[in-house]
Amino acid sequence: MLVALQVVTVNNVSDLYRYVDQKQLTSEFHGSLQFNQQDWIHQQLVKYYHIVSTLSDLISHCWLGGRKGIWPVKNFCGGILAWLSV
Repeated sequence: MLVALQVVTVNNVSDLYRYVDQKQLTSEFHGSLQFNQQDWIHQQLVKYYHIVSTLSDLISHCWLGGRKGIWPVKNFCGGILAWLSV
């Protein structure tokens, strides 16, 4: 499926307001959105840690328990282990 995008070039901040609500802009663009880069980075790291931790638990489960022949676990884990060996 092809998605059409419209590209708009603005010459100043007041032109920007025609396309973006001031509540969605940070103070450098005279908006009211509160943004802290350190907080954003921390939130991303927490998400990343959760994903990595979940995958680690899943891989450990597959490595230790997936070889026992329990059909749903073996079927699912076989795909995970095959993907990891690439």
